[in-house]
Amino acid sequence: MSDLLTSTADTRPMPAARTIEDTCQHYGWTRTFTYGKLAEQELLAVKAGRRTLITTESAERCFKKLPRATFTAPKAGI
Repeated sequence: MSDLLTSTADTRPMPAARTIEDTCQHYGWTRTFTYGKLAEQELLAVKAGRRTLITTESAERCFKKLPRATFTAPKAGI
């Protein structure tokens, strides 16, 4: 699933950690969702001075644990 997150044209290595803002943007998560996962200890945060960084490894692991989205066909006549 993580292959969907990386562009084939981008050959730069993934960073070891991202800021909370960058993590939210990269994975499409809200700040509330991200802080919830931090509180549940599903995401690992480290401090770099005043900045809080989320490890890419923990973010990838959390992303892979998310349930698949399911969809149903609309009912006829609606």
